Amino acid sequence: MLLTEQPYKLPATILSRCQSLQVSTPAPSEALAWLKQQKPTLSETQASQLLMLAQQAPLLALDYAEQDVINQREQCFKDWLALARQQTHPVIIAEKWLKLSDATLLSWLNSWLSDLIKCKFQLASDYLFNKDLNKSLRELSNRLELKDLYLLYDLVLVSKQRLATTVNKQCLLEELLNRWTQINYTLNG
Repeated sequence: MLLTEQPYKLPATILSRCQSLQVSTPAPSEALAWLKQQKPTLSETQASQLLMLAQQAPLLALDYAEQDVINQREQCFKDWLALARQQTHPVIIAEKWLKLSDATLLSWLNSWLSDLIKCKFQLASDYLFNKDLNKSLRELSNRLELKDLYLLYDLVLVSKQRLATTVNKQCLLEELLNRWTQINYTLNG
């Protein structure tokens, strides 16, 4: 049996010999009920937030619950805001973030930037991925230039690709966080 989330990366000779079986995620209400059954200590809000972070994948949400991802994300967002306010230094935050999962961290940055761009277009909070961060994101978006947000968003996407190489993670994070600080510095300075 061969399992993959990325069948396009398989060689054609292997792919041609495989039977494809698509497995979809359960309905949100089913996933929520299952997650609360597995982790009864979670509140409804926490379970919903974990499912949102896991893009409705219940097993990943359960893994996130066990790793305390909600608090990690909250702390990272506080760090990100502190950088925007010039209250800390990118190198310090990059070093702190080294302990976190690369893919998860860049996914958070990607979603925050995507939501900032949506806020610049004044979309309703229903369209935001990070609904719980709506107020902070809207305040930030009012101060930032759309062009700068798109450039940083592109850099995050390129950084995701660079993670598959032998890139120095500390340098990658410093580059992203320095750029974030720069686009905020012109507004604070």
